[in-house]
Amino acid sequence: MPFARRIDKSARKLNRQGIPILQEDLIPIENLPAPETAPTYTNVLSKQEALPLQEEMDTWLKEVKALRKAGFLREICESSYEMLEKVEGWEDKHQCHFAMTRYLMKSLAFNSYKGLGYLGYRSNSILLSKRLIKGHSFFMPWTISFDRKAHHVQAMGVGFLVNDFPEIPFKSEWEINRNKSWAK
Repeated sequence: MPFARRIDKSARKLNRQGIPILQEDLIPIENLPAPETAPTYTNVLSKQEALPLQEEMDTWLKEVKALRKAGFLREICESSYEMLEKVEGWEDKHQCHFAMTRYLMKSLAFNSYKGLGYLGYRSNSILLSKRLIKGHSFFMPWTISFDRKAHHVQAMGVGFLVNDFPEIPFKSEWEINRNKSWAK
C-alpha cells in the first residue's frame, strides 16, 4: 500500500498537468471469462521442464532493469514483445498456461508503451513510468513458479489464474505503433 500511495500521489501531480498517466495505464477488470470456464491447457510442467524458460525470463528481466535505469522505454517494449512471444510459444508447445507471467509482463510492457506517449508532454513523467516498471519487475522472478503451482489446479479443469486477469492490449498496440517516432 505505501508503494501504491506514492504512485498515486505522483500520478495526481501529472494528471493535473493533463498527463493521463495511470488513468490510461491500468486495465479494468471486466469482461473476464466466467469462473467456470475451463482452461485451454491442462498439462503440469515440472520445475526441471520449466527451468529453460525461467532462465530466459531471468535474462530478460536483467535486461529490462538495465533499460529501465537508462530510461529506454522503446527497448523495454521491444524486448518484452519478444519475450512474450517466447512465453506464448512455451504455452503452446507444453500445453500449459503461464497466465500470471504473461499478465505481469504485458502490464510492465504496457506501462513502458504508454510511458513513450507521455514523453511528448513537458513533464517528468519518465520517473513515474520507470517506478511503475520497477514495481512490476519486483514480482517477475516468482511468476513462473506461481504459474507452475496453478498448473495443478488447471489440470483439474479449473481456470485458476487463466480466468482471473483482463487482457492487456500491449502486443496489438505495439505491433501497430512500434515504428512510430516517439518524442524524447
